[in-house]
Amino acid sequence: MHSAHPALISSFLQNTQANLFRETLGPAIHLTNLIPSSTSLTSPSTPLVHALLSRADLPIEILALAVCILDSLNSRFARSWRQSYPLESFEDQLLEQYNFPSLQAREEQHIDSTHPEVIILAALILATKFLDDQQGTTLYYAQKWAKGLWSCDQINFTQRCIMENLGYRLLPLWSEDIIEEAKNDMARAAKRQSSASYCMQDWSASMKNCGMSEIGSRPMSSGKACMGIEGENTPQPTPVEKSMIENWTAVNERPLGGTSMLSRETKRAFGGILRGECEDVEVERFPSYVDPMIAYENKAFL
Repeated sequence: MHSAHPALISSFLQNTQANLFRETLGPAIHLTNLIPSSTSLTSPSTPLVHALLSRADLPIEILALAVCILDSLNSRFARSWRQSYPLESFEDQLLEQYNFPSLQAREEQHIDSTHPEVIILAALILATKFLDDQQGTTLYYAQKWAKGLWSCDQINFTQRCIMENLGYRLLPLWSEDIIEEAKNDMARAAKRQSSASYCMQDWSASMKNCGMSEIGSRPMSSGKACMGIEGENTPQPTPVEKSMIENWTAVNERPLGGTSMLSRETKRAFGGILRGECEDVEVERFPSYVDPMIAYENKAFL
C-alpha cells in the first residue's frame, strides 16, 4: 500500500469539497509551488493541499510561516528526505508485527510514488507548534487534518528532516518583513488564479454564445449553402480524384498539363497543331555549319 492510497485521496477531497474556503486557495497554490521538485516524481496536487488547508483552518500568520519554512529549504533536503523516508504506513507495520495479512494487495513501494504534500503538512505542523502553545499530537494532525493519508512515522520523519535542514532554527524566519512578504506572495497567487478563472468563465460564455456547448466541441453544420461570386454556391463541391486509367485517357486526348501554362507566342506558333489542323507554318531554317578550311580550298580551286 502506498503512503497515500488514491482511494483515500479521492474520499478526502470529496468530504472536503463542501467546506473549501476561498481564502485558502492562494496559500494552497503558493505552498504547492514551494515543494522541492526533486522530492518525488508524483506531482503535488493543489486541490489536495487546498482541502488540507481548509480542514486545518489556520490563521494567515501560520500559513505565512509555513511558506517561509518551505522557501528556506536548500537542495540537500530532497536527498535526505528521499533516502530515509518510511514508505510503509503505520497500518502495514502493525499488521506485519502481529503476522496479519494486509487488507489490500501488496504493491511494490517506491519513494517516487509518495505524495509530496506531506512536506506541506509537516511545515504547517511546525509553524503551529512554533506559534501556538496548545499544540496537538501527531496522531491528531494525521487524523484531523490529513484524514489518515500519511502515517505518524511519515509525518514525524518529515518534520525532523525539515528541522535538520534549517539547523533547528525557526526564529529567524519569524520576522515582520519576511512574514509580510509571504502574505503578499499568497495574495498574488490568489489574484492570478482568480484572473485565470475569470478568463476561463468568459471563454466558456463566449463559446456558448457561439453555439458551442463546451470548450473543444463544434456543432454540426446546418448544411445550408450561401450564394457566392457569380451566383455560385459556397462551399464548392469537393473535387473527386480521378483514377489512374482516367488520367492516362486524358493524357492521350490532350497535351500533358493542358495549354493554360503555355505562352502567347507558343500558342500562336502551334495553334493549328493544338487544334488538330495542318496549317503551313513558316519555319526559319538554321544556318548550316561550313568548315572554314573547306571554304578556303574551294575558293583557291576556283
